[in-house]
Parts: sequence; C-alpha cells; structure tokens
Amino acid sequence: MEGKITSIEIQSRNKDRVNIFVDGEFAIACFAEIVYRKNLKKGDKIDISQLNEISLKEEYSKAKNYALRLVEKGYKPEKNVVDKLLQRGYSKDTINEVIIFLKEYSLIDDKKYAEAYVKEKSNSQGKNKIRYALLNKGIDKNIIENALENLYNEEIGENIAEKVAIKKYNAIIQRENDKYKIKMKLYRFLIGKGYSMDCSKSVVDKVLQENEL
Repeated sequence: MEGKITSIEIQSRNKDRVNIFVDGEFAIACFAEIVYRKNLKKGDKIDISQLNEISLKEEYSKAKNYALRLVEKGYKPEKNVVDKLLQRGYSKDTINEVIIFLKEYSLIDDKKYAEAYVKEKSNSQGKNKIRYALLNKGIDKNIIENALENLYNEEIGENIAEKVAIKKYNAIIQRENDKYKIKMKLYRFLIGKGYSMDCSKSVVDKVLQENEL
C-alpha cells in the first residue's frame, strides 16, 4: 500500500524513534536512523508494507546486538534482558525473537544463572536471602529450589553463619552490654542475612555460650 508522508514526529519518550504518519494517519513507528538513511521526509510517497519490513529487520538487528552486549560479561537472567530491551523501546515480538536466539546459543540460561548465583552467595548469605534475590530477578521458583537443593549445603551454611555471627558479635559488644539486646541484635542480623530461624537461634546460642553470655 502506497501513500504520502504527511508527518514525521520524534517520540516524546524515546528520542531515537519516530512516528510516521501517512495520508494524515499514523502508519508506523521506527528508529529515526531508518528515516535518515532512507532520506524520508514529508511529502514523499512510500510503500508502508515495505517500510514496515525494513523497520522490523532493523529493530531485530539492533535489539540482538544490544542483547549480545548485555550478556557478553556473563550469564544474566532472562527477565533482566527482557526488561532492558523493553526500556529501549523494542516491541514484544522483537524481544521474543531475540530471546529465542540467545537461548539457541545458550547465551542466557536461568538454570545455569541460578546455580552460579547459589554457589557464589552461599559463602556469605543464607538460603532465604538467596531465594528471595533470585525470585526478584525473575527466576522460576522450581529452578531456584532445585539449585538450592543441589548446591546449598546446610552444614557449611551454618558454619559460615557462625563465622559472620562472631564478627558481628564482636562489633555489637563494643557499644552494647545488655545480654538480651546483644542476643536479639545478633539474631536479627542472621535472619537479615537469610538464615532460617532455627539456624539463627542455634548459632546465636552457640556464640553466646562460647562467650559466656
């Protein structure tokens, strides 16, 4: 379908994209770069379907290249990549195509991301905090639970909790001498680190007992 361009307007929310009006009606939104490269201007006659095809190819190419830059430093959650592409103004169809491409080449993999995250954070955080962080990153609950079950060692986790608790205890007693307050501050600290109530209680009791409080 051919028509005459009656207006080309820069989008208010994304200065890199424009809205093209043909015969007085909105026809297509595309990257401004296409307009410059094709030297499109008001009064030109254009084939809307052809322009749309060019725009879609251009959008996919740009979105894919941007996504590749995002993942080149390591695994990222699928949701993170999708959100970044949405912020750039790419259409959902284009984003879906990019995600399919990234998955085909194993450039995004939420399972591997979750496993790597659990391994890294297990050295400083409890299971609950790790779980909550991964949920916030858009990782599927089943993937998270499988990663925690296979990679999070409860015994090692409690040993790490004890180490961070001792360090925190030594900081607390510098400014607090009330036994109950020391206990509660230490307990809340471990809960905030993501350790379970049972683990936190056990560790706090052990630390206080060893320090005769």
